[in-house]
Amino acid sequence: MFYRLDLLAAARVMGSVYQATQLGLLRTVAIKMFSPRFRATDPELAKRFTLEAAALARLVHPNVVTLYDYGESPDGDLYMTMELLAGRSLSHVIEEDGPLTFDRILRIALQIARALREAHAQGIVHRDLKPGNVMVMHGPDEETPDLVKVLDFGLVRVMEGHPSRQMVPGSSTKDPGALLGSPRYMAPEQICCEPVDARADIYSFGVLLFQLSAGVPPFQGSTVHEIVSQHL
Repeated sequence: MFYRLDLLAAARVMGSVYQATQLGLLRTVAIKMFSPRFRATDPELAKRFTLEAAALARLVHPNVVTLYDYGESPDGDLYMTMELLAGRSLSHVIEEDGPLTFDRILRIALQIARALREAHAQGIVHRDLKPGNVMVMHGPDEETPDLVKVLDFGLVRVMEGHPSRQMVPGSSTKDPGALLGSPRYMAPEQICCEPVDARADIYSFGVLLFQLSAGVPPFQGSTVHEIVSQHL
């Protein structure tokens, strides 16, 4: 497949997200790209990328971003092609529209829960659920004003003992002894670099629910140490 990069949508530390056109089909897509220079300093990057793509390819659900294609460009850029989402992150919704009504919180939360249920049924743990990794768009009609999509499975993990573990390349990769994730939303076992399963996502979902209701996460602090200490 060939793509034309049309617009830089987001610049991140590890790479960039572009709005692009899939030539031939003339389909507008989003392309997530990782610069090859990061592979030299992060040897696990390619494995995590492959695991994320393989996991997303198996997740077909209306509340999970759809993956179209992934691979490596001739220049060594790892890329992932997904549906282009026209909306706002849940973090922006909380900031701009808050406080949210109970009905809207319930509507958004149920869709996130359905996405997690499907991922867990496939043996997939997201490990980085937070408002910034949830997109909220206009729904198809007045009865569904908010359409929610969970995205960014960059820290995805396949649960031990699940049959799909053998089907996902890279799922046996050991995590480095570093804190991976977003401290404000991390389960204690994830903070301690212990094995995680679906319950870690449910914990993060609970933190997210608190923030939807209160406008702020339950634990505040000026340093990562302060925040993770409160989780523990």
